[in-house]
Amino acid sequence: MLDLLGSTSYGILAIVVVVVVVRAPLLHLPTTRSV
Repeated sequence: MLDLLGSTSYGILAIVVVVVVVRAPLLHLPTTRSV
């Protein structure tokens, strides 16, 4: 059970990191284009 919780928490962290890395440029692109 502990291993399961650890793996799931790491999976969630990985997903969050991927979402942030993917959204960061997407959020900056429109601002740089408008300016």
